[in-house]
Amino acid sequence: MRPSDIPVVGMLLAGDRSYPSFGAFCDAIRDLGYEDGETIQIEPRFADGHLDRLPSLAAELVQHRAKIIVAIGAVSYWAAREAAPDLPIVFAIVLDPVSAKIVQNAERPGGRTTGCTNFDLAR
Repeated sequence: MRPSDIPVVGMLLAGDRSYPSFGAFCDAIRDLGYEDGETIQIEPRFADGHLDRLPSLAAELVQHRAKIIVAIGAVSYWAAREAAPDLPIVFAIVLDPVSAKIVQNAERPGGRTTGCTNFDLAR
C-alpha cells in the first residue's frame, strides 16, 4: 500500500505513552494481523494529564485524516466528538457511557459511537 492509501486510526488519551491502554490497543491491532505503518497507521495523541489539550489534539487527528478515533475515557471521547462529529469513535475506559450521555443505551449505542465499558473489560 502507498502511504496515502493506509487508513489512519487516531487515538486520543488523557494520559501519556506509558498508559496501559495504549500498549494493549497496539498489541490487539497486531494480533488481528494489522501492521502499523504497513496496513494501518496509528496516530496517537497524548494529553499528558493536561485535559485542556484534548480539543486541540483531537483537531490534529482530524487534520491527519483519521478515519476513526479511539478515545480512552469520557473526556477524550467528548473532545473527539466535538472535533469530529461525523467520524466513527470507539470509546474505552468509560464507566457508564449511558449516564455520560455517550450512547443512548449499551446494547445499541446508535450513531457513530461504540465501545466498551470498564465492566466489559472485566469479563
